[in-house]
Amino acid sequence: MAKTGRARIDTVFKQGTRNVEGVPTSICGVVGIYERGPFTRTPVTSPEEFRRYYGDSFSNTYVIPQCIKDFFQLGGGKGMQLDVMRTCHYTNVASPLTLTAVKAAVTLPSDTIAATPAVVTSTGAEPYLTIVNGDDLDIDIGAGAVTVTLDASAAFVDSAPVGWPIADQDGNTITVKIDRGLVQTVTFVGVTTTAAVVASQMNAQLVNCHVVESGGQVRIISDKQGLASFVEVTGGTANAVINFSIVEVQGTSVAGIDDISAVTNVELKDAIEATAGLIGAVVVADLGATFSITTVATGVGATIQVTGGTARTKVSLDNVLHTGSAAAALNTLTVTGKYHGTYAHSYLPTVTAASNGSADYWNLAFYKSGVAQETFTNLSSDPANARFVNTIVNAAGTGSELFTVADLGLVALGYTATQARPQRITHAAPSGGNDGLAALADADFIGDPAGHTGLYGLDTQPDLRMFTIPGRASASIHAAINSYALYRDYTCYGLHPTPTLVQVGTADLMVTWATSNTFGTTEFAAGPAWPRVAISNPNTTVFGTGPTIYVDPVMFKMAKFCYVDANHPDGTFTSAAGINQDSGTMTNVIGLEAPDTELTPGLRDRLADVNVDHINKDVGTPYYFDGGDNCKTTGDWPRQWHSRSAILVKETIKKNWAWVKHSKNTTTMRQSAGRQANQYLRTTPAEAFEISTGAEDPAIPAGEPLRYCDTSDALNPIEVRRAGEFHATVGLGFCDDAKWTTITITRTTVASAS
Repeated sequence: MAKTGRARIDTVFKQGTRNVEGVPTSICGVVGIYERGPFTRTPVTSPEEFRRYYGDSFSNTYVIPQCIKDFFQLGGGKGMQLDVMRTCHYTNVASPLTLTAVKAAVTLPSDTIAATPAVVTSTGAEPYLTIVNGDDLDIDIGAGAVTVTLDASAAFVDSAPVGWPIADQDGNTITVKIDRGLVQTVTFVGVTTTAAVVASQMNAQLVNCHVVESGGQVRIISDKQGLASFVEVTGGTANAVINFSIVEVQGTSVAGIDDISAVTNVELKDAIEATAGLIGAVVVADLGATFSITTVATGVGATIQVTGGTARTKVSLDNVLHTGSAAAALNTLTVTGKYHGTYAHSYLPTVTAASNGSADYWNLAFYKSGVAQETFTNLSSDPANARFVNTIVNAAGTGSELFTVADLGLVALGYTATQARPQRITHAAPSGGNDGLAALADADFIGDPAGHTGLYGLDTQPDLRMFTIPGRASASIHAAINSYALYRDYTCYGLHPTPTLVQVGTADLMVTWATSNTFGTTEFAAGPAWPRVAISNPNTTVFGTGPTIYVDPVMFKMAKFCYVDANHPDGTFTSAAGINQDSGTMTNVIGLEAPDTELTPGLRDRLADVNVDHINKDVGTPYYFDGGDNCKTTGDWPRQWHSRSAILVKETIKKNWAWVKHSKNTTTMRQSAGRQANQYLRTTPAEAFEISTGAEDPAIPAGEPLRYCDTSDALNPIEVRRAGEFHATVGLGFCDDAKWTTITITRTTVASAS
């Protein structure tokens, strides 16, 4: 419209459109039995990563390990993630702690360690503050108790005047040093003529000692008892009359104790080792805070016991009989399977000399069939060492994928790192493991949401898009797959496993099986493929010398879904069936469990009629999935890609409408949400939709793909909004696949000349 009027700047507010973020389409989940691995959901993105956690093929009963390589190859690898759940028998699937699988273990001995002495060690800490003169310890080293006496006396000095009373010493002094401290001066005040007055005044003015009248004389006594106790009268004007000796006097202690009120470990050592009956027979060691008494004698005949004494509890010694040991190897390291199972029984822990040449270190390797699977070099049994065996072998990411180790603490008991080193030999294999397969039942694969076991272990993956239980076809498993899709609110797609010929025998019986197992109850699960397929024998040790083995093709079907997601121009909106652009081909398959000649066109028709995804092969083509129907074909989503695409659309819109929660429920908000959803729908492949005639929805012009999101006010009247609700309708007019092709052959005649 042409502008008129004065010159000006106009602004226009235009409602924008929010960006749309995609969601994953190829996150798959499987539940099964494996050689080893965790019992919690673990994502893997390659065959190598799977084997690192779960090992290799170990039984022809459990199919997932032998299908892993082909799964990733058929799926193309791009964007694929397989969330793996391991199961075993649980006594209660609601409690993961009731699993019956057990980890294997073996304990490695040290080299032979020389005979050891008997040792008793204190538990308290020096100095010992409650010992008094005359306390003792009764120590028996096998020949009767020997008493160790802890004695100490204080230094003292007596006066020696001509006689009492003496001339008045008012104003005179006495100077004294106690325990070789500073000189202290006593000044007498008032009439000072008797021993009692002299003692009283000196006692009041001196510290670290006490002064008493003893035997008619004045006695100065140090408060300290022991060899660190000293009294010295150094002079003073009164001493000429009172007449204290001016020679320094020291306290005494036969036991060699400086201060009986603060006895040290060294003093206890001197006292014990100098006592007759113990001289040369025991060694006392100062351990810092504590101390130990060790017999010189070694072996099982060496004993020591602190049987009593008033000082026993004061220095925190027990009264237990301690015995030496004979020369022997000691248990030093326990090796335990990192995961539950018998896989660990096949490995030999092998200890060899350290690569760095030090006797304190050692190498540890785990051998299987004569080949080292893991090696850890220059390990130490000393917890303070940076190469401590627990630290290195148990390290997340860089440690063992097979085992954990537990050092048994010999270094902490006083042994050297060399003594605590495991014997440098090939040790026995771990034992006692259990795979937990006895009494294994369908319930163990189905699991329980309370315990996050079985299928319900996949609950912790919000972006799960496909799931299955390969090789476990049964009525209860089929029902559980349908139920789990419903439990997940149809945010993921189930795939039913294929029964064996032992279970169904023929194609006719497979039709009966499919009819009786209620596959047709959901549009969000694929019926089983049939029959099982032959692939190259991946392990002749496990599966025998035959060139092929038969496996459930359900993982290959899941792989083809991943393949079209990542490689087909229309992605998820494509049927993973047929040979067009390799959508349903299996180049790894080299045969079928049911002979190809048995699968006549009539039988294939009957299988298709009960929604079994039969496997076909034409001249010059690989084997391929020739079905593509859901279990239920009478609803809105008859084809597998219909349901998977509907899940994709739903989850994409749901993820990108997170902002809607708690937004004001206004026309503007609803229009914004609708624009965002419709913008996303316009990015979906037009080829996947019928073309609108103009009559289906007024928002879709004739000639446009039939896809829309309606958030109109008509869907959200006042009563809906007052209930706190926001309603939207997403219309997906998916086209149908060409399942049946009719070719009419007619004779064409030449028109006659006029």
